[in-house]
Amino acid sequence: RNPFNATSVLPKLLHLHDLEGAVWARTQRVLVGAKDFIIQRLTGRAVCDPTTAATTGMFDIERGVWAHQWFTALGLKSVLPDLLNADEVVGGVTQRAAGRTGLAAGCPVFCGLGDAAATTLGAGLSHPSQCYAYLGTSGWVARLSARYNAPGAPLFVLPCGLHQSNATARRHIVIGPISNAGAVHRWALRLVSDADEQNETERYVQFEQAVASAPFDANLMFLPYLSAERLPVNSAAGQGAVVGISAHTTPAQIMRAALEGVCFSLRWAFDLLQAEAEAEADLNLNPPAAAANLATGTANRELIVVGGATRSAQWMQILANTFDAPLRIAANADLLPCLGAAATAAVALKWIASPEAFIAQRPPTVALTVHPNAQAALEMTAKTKRWRALQAAVSTVTAAPP
Repeated sequence: RNPFNATSVLPKLLHLHDLEGAVWARTQRVLVGAKDFIIQRLTGRAVCDPTTAATTGMFDIERGVWAHQWFTALGLKSVLPDLLNADEVVGGVTQRAAGRTGLAAGCPVFCGLGDAAATTLGAGLSHPSQCYAYLGTSGWVARLSARYNAPGAPLFVLPCGLHQSNATARRHIVIGPISNAGAVHRWALRLVSDADEQNETERYVQFEQAVASAPFDANLMFLPYLSAERLPVNSAAGQGAVVGISAHTTPAQIMRAALEGVCFSLRWAFDLLQAEAEAEADLNLNPPAAAANLATGTANRELIVVGGATRSAQWMQILANTFDAPLRIAANADLLPCLGAAATAAVALKWIASPEAFIAQRPPTVALTVHPNAQAALEMTAKTKRWRALQAAVSTVTAAPP
């Protein structure tokens, strides 16, 4: 059901088998997520949750099992970890792990959620009409859905990874992920004057000031594909570009264009998500009012935004202008995925009835709302059309000949 290409895990395992035989011979288990590595060190057991598994290209999402038959067909030994729901106990902390971490021996360790599911819970989504954006090192837009995506669709569909008795598990997460987000911001930080002589905080402050002072340039466009991209287009590394530079272009304007490029990419992913919502509305798979609400676009609706990029006031203003929608940003928005992960354990331990109830009872925080500027939104709407045309043109000339 999900996009499959050379960045998927199975082709990488084939690479090990075919080209690094000694490494493959020593491989007993593959751990897919960072949390799974920590769990293995704490309990001695190799596991994975369904949300993370669905991103690998080796998971039968409709039956909820690994596609072991593919390994047999390809002549590979099975190295896949055990599949457990996020709210299942993997085991207890071992004596050795207790001595190294200070955790109590025997403390129950849950399988936990993949980042997309944890963020979706932490963002407070509970209804198909809601949509949120995440901006960290990578980024995505996501919503809940009652159906699987169509085979060959560019979007990913992920199970929530909880027991079916939980309300959230009866829906899937439809997600449009982009690989180049916060990494582009880090690249643009290099353009700050005297960057090598400043500490990180000073660089961020100066970057914000520079972007705030940079005038909008309708002709200056930045394609953010500094590394390989998976959505909204499939691109190889090195297909980034800066187009429209003149003798008057300043480094600050290029910094601003870099942030715009990420926002354009995220908006494109949202438009794909919107098309899926319209298909659901046509099929009446969600309550008509809910599906129609998302399908109408973002205008006059708040977009929830989560992730470390929410600390950048300039980036959030550009994002609001690109989506032509108010952004709702909770305090500590970069920590909400941790709250989503904790919710699964709270429910499993019977501390609370549901993940949604756990999220709802968090201490009230003053949410920041970033409103779009009407004129800037019009300018960004026009610019995004040219930006997409630029991407199509650049992709035909950047691939080096063999």
